[in-house]
Amino acid sequence: RNLFKAAVDLSLKEIGNETLPKDLSSVSKIEGRIVLQVVRSENMAVPSINKTSKGQPRMLGITVSDGKTKCKVVEFEPTPALRTPLPPGTKLVLDSPQLFKGMVLLTPASFADSCGKVERLLNSWKLHQDAHKRLDPSQGLPPKFTPLTRGKGDSNQGRRNRH
Repeated sequence: RNLFKAAVDLSLKEIGNETLPKDLSSVSKIEGRIVLQVVRSENMAVPSINKTSKGQPRMLGITVSDGKTKCKVVEFEPTPALRTPLPPGTKLVLDSPQLFKGMVLLTPASFADSCGKVERLLNSWKLHQDAHKRLDPSQGLPPKFTPLTRGKGDSNQGRRNRH
């Protein structure tokens, strides 16, 4: 139990074994329990221009890895037990998930747990989230002001002198 607790906070890139089949598109189900690490996640049901929208039903698209191979997990059925956000490094524990055309289909029946955090991945993700909030106009902040400058390379300069 203590070994598992320590392992969930390590990157599968460092300690993982290949648990995903080489050719995911030829498999319709992965038998047994597998642990995959979140690389990236997004709610595919909201427009890309407003990723903070909460009004839509959620449909997560999660890029995961077993430490060697990456694949896509799609929330095929609403899975309320899966809490968001899912920072990189979070482990998803899945029970015999179904696959379709190489994508893992996430359902309440196939989702067992999410746990762990890889500190360096989490810190990097938090920095990115903070920067994105500062630059996101929908957060109530104006965009950064960039002054216009006229200089030797200004193409309008020549036109003004012709008149």
